[in-house]
Amino acid sequence: VDPATKYHGHLLLAHIIAKFAIHKRIVLQVFHSLLKAHAMEARLIVRQALDILTPVVPIRMEDANATLVHWTKKIIVEEGHSVAQLIHMLQLLCRHHRVYYPVRQHLVQHMVSSIQRLGLTNTIEQRRLAVDLAEVIIKWEFQRLREMQEGEVEGMEQDGGLKDIPTPLSLGMKRSASDGSSEPSKRPKTQQQVADPNWTLEKQHADAIINFLVKLACQVNDGQTPGPGLPASQGELLSKRCITLVKTALKPEIWQNQSVDIKIVWFAKLLETASEQPIPGATASLANFANICTALDILTFLLTVLPRPAILSGFKTLQKGLTVCMTCGNTKVVRYVHGLLSKLMNMFPTEPVSSAVSSKHDELDGLYSSVSKVIGDGLSAFEKASTPAPSSLQCPLMILKAVTNNDPCYIDRFWPTVLKVIQKLHKEHVNTPSTPSDTTVSELLQLCLEMMRSRVSMMQQDTRKLFFNILTSLIEKSTDTKLLRSLTKIVEEWVTLKHETTGFSGPSLREKSLLLTRMMTCYEKRFPEDQELITAFLDIVLFVYKNESLNCTELTSKLEPAFQSGLRSNQVSVRAKFFEVFNASIPKNLFERLMYIVCSQNWEHCGGYFWIKHCIELVLAVAVTDSPIKCCQGTPLLPSLGFFGSSHATLPHDVNEPPIISSQLPEELMEGMDSDRGDETSAGALEKLAGKLTQFLVDSRSITVGQFTLSLAQLCNLEGSIAFSIWVKLFPKMWAILTEKQKQVLGAELPSFVSSGAHVVQMDSHPSAVSAFLEGVVRSKPLPSIKPCLLKYLGRTHNFWHGAALLLEEKANNDGELAHRNRTLPSYDGNYADDLLDPMKDEASDSLSELYASMNEEDLWTGLWLDRCKFPETAIAVAYESQGIFEQSQLYYEKAIKRARELHNTAAAPPTMILEYKLWEEHWCRCCQELGQWDVLTEFGKMQSGGAPFLVLENAWKVQDWSAMKEASTQAEPVCPDSYSAKLNLLRGYLALCYPDEQRLNVVEKLVEAASVQSIKHWRRLPQLISHAHVPLLQLSHQIMELQEALSIHSGLQSGGLNRPPFQTELKTIFKTWKNRLPNYSDDLSHWNNIFQWRQLHFKQLVKAFEGTAQGDQNAGQAMIPVHHIATSIIQHASVARKHKLFSVAMDSLSKINTIPSVPVVDCFQKIRQQVKCYLQKSGSLSSSEVAEGLDMVETTNLKYFGKEMVAEFMALKGAFLAQIGRLEDANKAFSSAVQLHDNLAKSWALWGDYLDQLFTKDRNLTLGVSALTCYLHACRNQSEPKCRKYLARIIWMLTYDDERSTLAEAVDKYYMGISPVYWLPWVPQLLTCLVRREGVHILNLLCSVGKAYPQAVYFPIRTLYLTLKMEQREKYKADQSLRGGLDRTLSAPCSADLVCEPMDTRSAETLTPTPPQASQAKAAVKGNPPSPALQPPPQASVSSQSLPQLPGTPQDLGSGVEGGPIRAPASLWRCSRIMHLLRDLHPTLLSALEGIVDQMIWFRESWYEELLRQLNEGLSLCQSIAFEHREEFLNTQVPSEMVQYVTRLVNTFGVGQEQQGGLGTLSGQPVHEVVSKRASQDPAFLRLKTQFTTDFDFSNTGAKRLHNLITKLKKWIKILELKTKSLPKSFLLEERCRFLSNFSLATAEVEIPGEYLVPRQMPYYVKIARFMPRVELIQRHNSTVRRLCIQGDNGKIYPYLVLNDAHMVKCRREERVLQLISMTNLCLEKDKETSRRHLLFTIPRVVAVSPQMRLIEDNISDVSLGEIFKQYLLQNGLDSDHHILQYYEKLSQAQSRGEPLSVQILQNIFTQIQNSSIPATILKDWAEKTFLTATDLWTFRKQLTNHLSLCGLLEFILHLTRLDPDMCHIMRNCGTITYCFYTFEINKQGELDANRPVPFRLTPCLQSMISPLGMSGPLQMTMIATARCLVQPKFSLQSMLQAILRDEFIAWKKKQEEEENNAMVGTVDVDNEEVIKLVTSAVTSITTRLQNLAEFEDAESKVTLLISAASSVENLCRMDPAWNPWL
Repeated sequence: VDPATKYHGHLLLAHIIAKFAIHKRIVLQVFHSLLKAHAMEARLIVRQALDILTPVVPIRMEDANATLVHWTKKIIVEEGHSVAQLIHMLQLLCRHHRVYYPVRQHLVQHMVSSIQRLGLTNTIEQRRLAVDLAEVIIKWEFQRLREMQEGEVEGMEQDGGLKDIPTPLSLGMKRSASDGSSEPSKRPKTQQQVADPNWTLEKQHADAIINFLVKLACQVNDGQTPGPGLPASQGELLSKRCITLVKTALKPEIWQNQSVDIKIVWFAKLLETASEQPIPGATASLANFANICTALDILTFLLTVLPRPAILSGFKTLQKGLTVCMTCGNTKVVRYVHGLLSKLMNMFPTEPVSSAVSSKHDELDGLYSSVSKVIGDGLSAFEKASTPAPSSLQCPLMILKAVTNNDPCYIDRFWPTVLKVIQKLHKEHVNTPSTPSDTTVSELLQLCLEMMRSRVSMMQQDTRKLFFNILTSLIEKSTDTKLLRSLTKIVEEWVTLKHETTGFSGPSLREKSLLLTRMMTCYEKRFPEDQELITAFLDIVLFVYKNESLNCTELTSKLEPAFQSGLRSNQVSVRAKFFEVFNASIPKNLFERLMYIVCSQNWEHCGGYFWIKHCIELVLAVAVTDSPIKCCQGTPLLPSLGFFGSSHATLPHDVNEPPIISSQLPEELMEGMDSDRGDETSAGALEKLAGKLTQFLVDSRSITVGQFTLSLAQLCNLEGSIAFSIWVKLFPKMWAILTEKQKQVLGAELPSFVSSGAHVVQMDSHPSAVSAFLEGVVRSKPLPSIKPCLLKYLGRTHNFWHGAALLLEEKANNDGELAHRNRTLPSYDGNYADDLLDPMKDEASDSLSELYASMNEEDLWTGLWLDRCKFPETAIAVAYESQGIFEQSQLYYEKAIKRARELHNTAAAPPTMILEYKLWEEHWCRCCQELGQWDVLTEFGKMQSGGAPFLVLENAWKVQDWSAMKEASTQAEPVCPDSYSAKLNLLRGYLALCYPDEQRLNVVEKLVEAASVQSIKHWRRLPQLISHAHVPLLQLSHQIMELQEALSIHSGLQSGGLNRPPFQTELKTIFKTWKNRLPNYSDDLSHWNNIFQWRQLHFKQLVKAFEGTAQGDQNAGQAMIPVHHIATSIIQHASVARKHKLFSVAMDSLSKINTIPSVPVVDCFQKIRQQVKCYLQKSGSLSSSEVAEGLDMVETTNLKYFGKEMVAEFMALKGAFLAQIGRLEDANKAFSSAVQLHDNLAKSWALWGDYLDQLFTKDRNLTLGVSALTCYLHACRNQSEPKCRKYLARIIWMLTYDDERSTLAEAVDKYYMGISPVYWLPWVPQLLTCLVRREGVHILNLLCSVGKAYPQAVYFPIRTLYLTLKMEQREKYKADQSLRGGLDRTLSAPCSADLVCEPMDTRSAETLTPTPPQASQAKAAVKGNPPSPALQPPPQASVSSQSLPQLPGTPQDLGSGVEGGPIRAPASLWRCSRIMHLLRDLHPTLLSALEGIVDQMIWFRESWYEELLRQLNEGLSLCQSIAFEHREEFLNTQVPSEMVQYVTRLVNTFGVGQEQQGGLGTLSGQPVHEVVSKRASQDPAFLRLKTQFTTDFDFSNTGAKRLHNLITKLKKWIKILELKTKSLPKSFLLEERCRFLSNFSLATAEVEIPGEYLVPRQMPYYVKIARFMPRVELIQRHNSTVRRLCIQGDNGKIYPYLVLNDAHMVKCRREERVLQLISMTNLCLEKDKETSRRHLLFTIPRVVAVSPQMRLIEDNISDVSLGEIFKQYLLQNGLDSDHHILQYYEKLSQAQSRGEPLSVQILQNIFTQIQNSSIPATILKDWAEKTFLTATDLWTFRKQLTNHLSLCGLLEFILHLTRLDPDMCHIMRNCGTITYCFYTFEINKQGELDANRPVPFRLTPCLQSMISPLGMSGPLQMTMIATARCLVQPKFSLQSMLQAILRDEFIAWKKKQEEEENNAMVGTVDVDNEEVIKLVTSAVTSITTRLQNLAEFEDAESKVTLLISAASSVENLCRMDPAWNPWL
């Protein structure tokens, strides 16, 4: 039988026996068979079976353990001769030792004999089994002892293992899980099962086991050393296990009454083998040493358990062996000998030196003598050897250490030798740093130092000095941190030594100080990451400062830096200990601590650390720690429980929605609440919530100030930004607490503190502690006095640029240094007035000027000098320079210099004018640089007295005067300031690379590296926010890069690699990089010149190199490449100069091409082209002779060398010149020739189109118009979209001239196909206007093509237009029917059905097709369509005043009408429907998604009270306007009839009019307004309020029609509704109301973010909607409650949008037209140098109309309006929002009651009184200072705000826009920009742009205070001038865009006027074109006239100055409506 099969049967039987009662014979047979089954192939199966069966054998057999022990013993005795059988049985015993424990006495003898038998074998498995047997016997003994202690025989059975055995026993002895797993939990106990507690192991057996384990432990080591991370070898593990068993067995509690005889004599033989020379790498030698180490370890242990006589007798025999081990070269053996001797000498000490013997015990005398000899010989040998091996010192030092551990004086015997050894070790350690793998020298040094530490007092003076020199050298130079930690521990012992005793004393205080100061300076610098080492040192420092005896010594003063290091430790516990000492040393008084910070503490020890953290912790520690903490304001208070409970109340417009209490609560508070349960559960949840809130409030009361301040201080230590924020807010509050005297004392110390040289190290720290300190100081009121020169120093040195500038501005303003004048400056006559002789008079403005110049704030610098200059020529020159007109600026600087020379020929200049003279020189040089006059500058630098090396350096290389540059470099280097060092290294690199006589390429690389490092260093010293101050460094970095690339070119040329392919490839790469890496367009021309001049130097070098090689075809072609690049760089430079309007520089630059020997044809063409462009660009100011000169240049050009495209462009340019001089026929021929030569040349078509357009506009010849349109359309085919805008604008405007046959529209329809659809996207609103007019038939195809490519861009506008037309048509039809009066007809259902053409309804096109009435009626009857609730007829339009908003009619009017036939759909409606159906067919998925989104907007409508609140606000605004118009008799003014009608409609609708629907669809199958009305009527509050509202606004009451009474009632109801609005939830979850939006994703449809197509981009990437964010917020914006919907784009960015409900459809479109125009001007601003340099761009929000009465407006989370800031101020001061308006009319009424006529003086007085009492001029400034934490943030915000105010004011003035109300002016707190989305054109009743307004734009006192006086005269003025000069340029064709957009504006205006005149809807009748042309032309003329006037800049005089004066004049502001808030 197969053994495996057989024993699997036994396994089955074993399981059966274990579970069931089986006959004992079967049990015995199975057990016996398994005991004898020792075959290898069945070993695992047999083991499993025995593990199951063995524990149950005693249970199943009657004689219990007798059978078990009988058969086990029998087989061991009879079959034991077989090793396999014996091992099988013994393994069974080991596994089930608990089963055999009761019968152990019968088996021990056989087990001991088996142990000895197995131990003699060489196999590791059998030896391990022998150890297992020994372990079992020891375990049995432990079990016996436990049972004796417990006294219970049941203990053995119930015990689950030997868990009480001490831990060492369990090492390596874990048994398998099967040991007791099958043992039954309960079994009968018989007498045979009980162990005999009196039976103990016999002594002979115990001796045998212990000696066996000892011998085996010293024999089984195999010497194999495992690698790192690998387990030890089997022999080593077995040896360790034997040792553990020996140590466990020899515990005294096991064999109390008998001692074990251990034979240690045989150790001698083993130890003596250590003298054998080991064979390197031999395993046997390593095993022998391992065995010796084991023997020594056992001997060390035996010293603790053997009696002293046994030890003495035993060690007598071991003396020789131990002596051999002491001299052994094996390190491990030596370490074990060290341990053995340490313990031995502790038990048997040595005798003093004076004694004749080494030990009083004869047995150890020889051993101790050997020890002394070994130490002495070892030390002497090492000291005398010339190149000693450190390992040879291991043994003597370890032995010496063992002796000195017990006798410190023992080292005195070897004192001189030991010191010499230390010297040698120190020298080797310092000179040869140890590696991590070899630390022998470090360990030996550590040993020596530890032995010497207690003998310092015994040293002689010279010896002590030498010893401490060694220690200090180790501290400074050692790299071994382990050694340094040991040394630190030694020093700690010395420092903490309290009493000096005779035998043990430390060094002197001076020596301790020396060591500690060395540690202080070295540890933190050399080992910043080793926290353990630093902490150990800091513990010593802390002890020094805590110890009273050391506290007043020199240690404390010298360790001050170390103490500061402890205060800034990263470990909280260490830092806390140091701060405890620090805090206790300073009085707990705020003033004292501030004085300590400023006067006493030396912060230099902190280095670059942000020590503001220490300051915060110091001042917070003086707080009253026991008092409870309280909130300083009421705003952070928790809402009441009633707030949460109110969530159950269903809102009027949420009837069908479940209550959502959980959505209003924080997630932490709702934890554990189940929202799906019923009302009882909800009530329980609310109670639980109330309990949590109550407990939170109770816990909050126990929080004290001390807990808060401690936590706050720890936070500040963790994060520097938090510390910065806390300090900036904390210091002003502390300053306010101080008394006046304390402020004076502290303020007097501040200047010397902040200017201290100790803070210089903070220059390169970020954040800087000094800068943070100053940020807190500048916010203090009153401000401490700091001198201007010091502020300038702090700004430059400590990165406090903006803070210093703000302080200097305030100081100069307060001191009256700024004149703030807008007048003609008087001529300085040379006389010395008293104010000119005081050099300190203008100190603040002088410092401010230098600071502005350093920060590159040119506009502010200009404004400053316009205010303070003494020479009028200076003001003119500075103004010209700020606008980039450098030629005129240079001229006036020269005039000023000439005039000053004439004035001061006889006397010196006044001291205060020196800075102005210096300005002339510096800025004259700048003008020369911009004009490229490098030779003039070089000569000027050479002529300066003492030389001007920096000026020569910057300019000499451009004229290649290398010798002058070298001389200047030598002069500049010693005197170079740090800020110029990077540029100096760059220029030195230029010289080293290009100096022909001394080219040093090896130096250039170093200079490049130095310049780069210094540039980065200077960059870090600039403000954190990127600004104009960073531009020079960016330009410098550009030059450094090109220097490095030029080095590569010269290196290749030097190595002769011109013809090598690698070098040619590198050249091509560099050329390509240079071509693509150009400066920014807005960079100064001097920087462009620097780049191009530098490149030309190397291009010329390459040309020379090619000329020097052999001439060949290949080289000739290669040689032309650098020539072409030279010409290209010259042409590019000229092109940029032309665009910068520096025409003379451009012409001079182009003339340099003539100096090139052979120029490529293409470069010749470009050169002539640029010259002609120069003539054309300035043709407006040229005389006819100069125009003829330009024409002559074109005509005399030899065209035979040029290609057709080039010739065509020349012909087009020629035609432009001919047209200018009036040769029209020749011009036409030239244009015709140009397009014939090259019909794809856009420039030719465009110029021809301009020419024909001018003729057409003059003659109205439609043939010319068609030709002009054709040219424009051809020009657009091959140009970019921005360049095509002006042509498309002209096309749209020319359609206004079309005739009845639509001749021009046909031309557009014929030729539009070649133009990309994306070009038309900005003009979609204008195309839609054309669509509904006569030309719409021909525009239809164009719109369809645009919609095919960009459906979303067309769909929303056309959908809105479609719904608007339907509503207009419905109103028109109702109006027509109402005129018939007596006709017995009403609007029937079929009639409505014909009108209601849903956009996505497939039947709409059929319905809207113009058909006879009968056919239409038949179709309606067949379909039977019900009226669409989303598009019900709009309310009756009965508006009699242009200013009144559209209001809905009563709900009862919704179904009224007359019977009649179907309404015939007009053609415009049909065209819209056709386009929409086409889009639906082409893009069904996209349009379905769009419709789904729009349908969901129904949930974003206003509730009835929100709508009513908005209408009341609009009504109040109208009443205030009426009140202002009748302000002369305000109290007697009656309410106009229009206003009475408006209020009456409000009473009738009460917020539930049809205005709600907006074409959005249905709700539950009903029209939206019906559902809203029904829900509102169910609300008791609605009915109650409506009744009260009706009563209040009953005009039949007495005095009800008085205007002031109506205003009072409106305010009352506004407050009521505002309170109701504020009490409601501020958000809701999208998924609860808008499931489609909630589930929307990219998988639904690829829908772009709303407004993505409003302005096309250069990159065709549009962001798509990834999802709608889950929460919708309700916020107050634009005088109404709006919903903020956040959309996540597929780029991950969140886009917030406001969903705005609008009642005024016409007004909305008007606002969008203004935004469209403003967005198009951004392109102009980007393309002009002066505007792009100032980063002037309008911030235009995206506005998308999704229906006629609902818009999506892009929002910004940081948005805050000027009105909100004002309301916040009024709320904080307890004033009503209209307090100032009431005050205005009250004071006006008082003046009228006194009989005073209304005059400007009265208004001015009222204005001033209100400003002084209620609205200070600093509201906005104070808000900004609180909002922006740092001066840099505040400065950047102010700068951006100023720029955008200037843009806004300029547009408002030139475009005649409506006034900018505070609620319209939205400021972005995160960037400072201003958005405005409610501007419209101000058109009067005559159709003209209204120009009558007291102020041109908003520049109120608050804004003036915010932007500062310098901001008004500088950035505000200069920005307006730059913008006007930009927009007036002909290339931008602003007039064309105005005509196209104003065309729509006046068409809509004219249509509305006709409606008002006829009191009916005009419908689809086109407005007369001639009238539109007349109105638009008049408006455009008015706008361009204003723009031209502002753009004039002759003699630096601009009308912008007068405009700003008018806007800021109180005389004008007081005449404004108080509702406009002219104070704000």
